[in-house]
Amino acid sequence: MKSLCDIYESCVFALIIVEPTSYEETQEEITTIEKNGTWELIDLPQKIKAITVKWVYKVKYKLDGNVQKYKIKLVVKGYTQQQGIDYFEIFSPVARFKTVCIVLIVAAQMK
Repeated sequence: MKSLCDIYESCVFALIIVEPTSYEETQEEITTIEKNGTWELIDLPQKIKAITVKWVYKVKYKLDGNVQKYKIKLVVKGYTQQQGIDYFEIFSPVARFKTVCIVLIVAAQMK
């Protein structure tokens, strides 16, 4: 049975796919990913499974309810990875709350 989210995403995909600019937006997303150095194509070593991706389609609305634009993003299915097999370390660049407070205090005093 499909969830409401699956049905909604399918409907958004159907709307976007008929939109004349959808192909250009898809190509723009791929170009941006390549330009930012987010990935590089390599030959996959034997016995290594590639991480799969999926397209996420969203609709951005104006305040009056009309469509402002369609958003297309390529995302990695990171949840398919297994620690110790597909990756060995985790990195998440997050600032500590104390550090953020100190930076804000210093910035406020510099004004």
